[in-house]
Amino acid sequence: MATVMSMLWPGMSLENYDDAAEMVNLAEKPPPGLLFHVAGATAEGLRIIDIWESQEDFERFRDATLAPMAQEFQLSGGPNVVFCEVHNLWAPGIEAVAGMSSPGRPS
Repeated sequence: MATVMSMLWPGMSLENYDDAAEMVNLAEKPPPGLLFHVAGATAEGLRIIDIWESQEDFERFRDATLAPMAQEFQLSGGPNVVFCEVHNLWAPGIEAVAGMSSPGRPS
C-alpha cells in the first residue's frame, strides 16, 4: 500500500534542500519507491510531503542518503517524520503547479 510521508525538518533551508536535490540528482534519478514529492519552506523549517510505494522505501533512502547529507550540511537534529497510508489522491490542478519548480529541479 502506498504511504504518505510528511516531514518537517527544523533548521533546514531551501538552499540546503536545493543543494541536496542536486547532489542526489533528484530530477534525473528519483530514489526507488518515490512516487510523488513536494517541498516548501515554513517558519519552522522545511516541509516535505512525499508518497512512497512503502515506508521501507523511504527508510532505505533516509538511511543511505538523507542521514549522511544531514551530517555534511551540519544540521543539528533530524526531521520529524509521520507516515500514513494513502487513502485518496486528487490533484486536478497538478499541471499548473508543475511549472513552479526551481530551474534545474524536478517539475
